[in-house]
Amino acid sequence: MNTLKQILAPALVGLWTMTFCIRRLAYLVLSIMVIFGSEFSYANTFYVAVSGNPGGNGNRANPWDLQTALNQPGMVLPGDTIYLGAGIYKGNFTSNLTGTPKNPIVLKNNAAARGIVDGSRPGQSVKNITTLTIKGAYTWYCCLEITNSDTARSIAIAGSNPPERRGTGVDVYGPGVKVINCIIYDTGGGFGAWTSATNSEYYGNIIFNNGWYAPDRSHGHGVYAQNNTGQKSYIDNVILNNFGYGWHVYGSANSSLKNFYLEGNVMFNDEWLIGGDAPLQNIELNTNFSYKESPQFGYSSQQNDGLKMRNNYFPNGISLFWWKNVTATGNTFFSGIHPGTPISIRFAEIPDLSTFHFNDNKYYMAGSVVWSNQPGIG
Repeated sequence: MNTLKQILAPALVGLWTMTFCIRRLAYLVLSIMVIFGSEFSYANTFYVAVSGNPGGNGNRANPWDLQTALNQPGMVLPGDTIYLGAGIYKGNFTSNLTGTPKNPIVLKNNAAARGIVDGSRPGQSVKNITTLTIKGAYTWYCCLEITNSDTARSIAIAGSNPPERRGTGVDVYGPGVKVINCIIYDTGGGFGAWTSATNSEYYGNIIFNNGWYAPDRSHGHGVYAQNNTGQKSYIDNVILNNFGYGWHVYGSANSSLKNFYLEGNVMFNDEWLIGGDAPLQNIELNTNFSYKESPQFGYSSQQNDGLKMRNNYFPNGISLFWWKNVTATGNTFFSGIHPGTPISIRFAEIPDLSTFHFNDNKYYMAGSVVWSNQPGIG
């Protein structure tokens, strides 16, 4: 895995920058407008360093340590920016930074430096502690590098959440949070984005090599998410080579799996599972690209309602389990290298086909066009 990481990381950064430069430039302009707006002159800048301390004042000459900055000292106000200096920040951190919807606080890597947050816990019996837990609200986390340098990728304990497993990279609980252009790798799981993190967004991140081996199976996902109100958005992320699933929108019957928007994401060498014991509702995918894996939409719940797919590229088929109100337009579906069909659909009962709308899609099997349906055909 380390060799693959060393080979792929710089290539992926270059590829992603080239492929989505226009989209990201537009997002940058919007970010500047939102962060500064008419109150640019009132925003303050603060600094964090590996050698910083709680008694600092947050300026360049007397920076804070990372946890002190994340505690939001009284002088840090909505609209302010905190820069992370160069070096390795060892530990497990919790952020209480809280801005406002119009004036978020921004925590970001200094452009002239490389700050790495390393959540490894060598010599500790309990290693399952998240590297960065986000409890505050309306804060943007930009250009951070989150990792776990523990070289042991196998444990002797089965199960999804034993204390011996490596911790998740980032767990988000606060509303209005954005995680932008970060690199998360070699942790126990890339992102956990939970129900309380309403209207959160994950943009332009590279998420790879997260997880661990156990006697029962490989564990650890690139993205693990649940949601109820508001919308969770995943835009222009690259997700690959995670030990469990790349996408894991999943939960028990008591969870909520509603209101997800995925756009412009690229994922390969990973499986998708969007579905759980709770019903899926209002899931939208626009211009996403996958390679090798066969995405599955739906799991055990037979009450899934509202799936929209536009202009996506699925080279190994997809599975739709227990849906109604499905719209698919402009997608390309392949059956993959094995015999099968581009789309596998299961119904719990005789379906109401009037709730299924498939228009302007292309379907391929074994490299040949099977059919291409035009509007109104099916």
